[in-house]
Amino acid sequence: MTIPSITNTQTAGVQNSISNILENSSTIANKLASGEAVIFPYEDPAGLAIGTKLEINLGVQKEALKSAHQASVVLNIAYGGTKGVVNILKRLDQLSIMALTGSASDSDRKLINLEAQQLKAEVNRISTATEFNSRKLINGQTSESVTFNAANEMKLKIDNDDKSGIFDAQENK
Repeated sequence: MTIPSITNTQTAGVQNSISNILENSSTIANKLASGEAVIFPYEDPAGLAIGTKLEINLGVQKEALKSAHQASVVLNIAYGGTKGVVNILKRLDQLSIMALTGSASDSDRKLINLEAQQLKAEVNRISTATEFNSRKLINGQTSESVTFNAANEMKLKIDNDDKSGIFDAQENK
């Protein structure tokens, strides 16, 4: 059945609006079926809400990944410093065994002592030079408390007293 042509300008406007709506709904249906992005919020409000929530979650995950990467960097720096100290301690152990055996002469012991003093100085240098963002990592001072920001306004606090742990913004565990 065909729609007869009506000359009334009001009905022509309505017909034009209906054809525009049908064309737009066809375009929206094609976009949704093909997976194209929704351009206007009124095209798919539920999808927009889900997409917005996913974007927020993605942002939180990216920040958590950044924090984990920074923690990894800090641990690698501290590990490098402690590995150097461990190697020096192994050498000091070897030197002490050499000095205690009867095979070393007095001049040998003086040289062993000189090397041991230099190694001790190197341990002190490593402990004061190993730092991240001007914070000493392995200098042996643990009186300072450290707080790291975590996701969702949570904080990780490391302290000497028994108040270490994960806290919210108001310091509640």
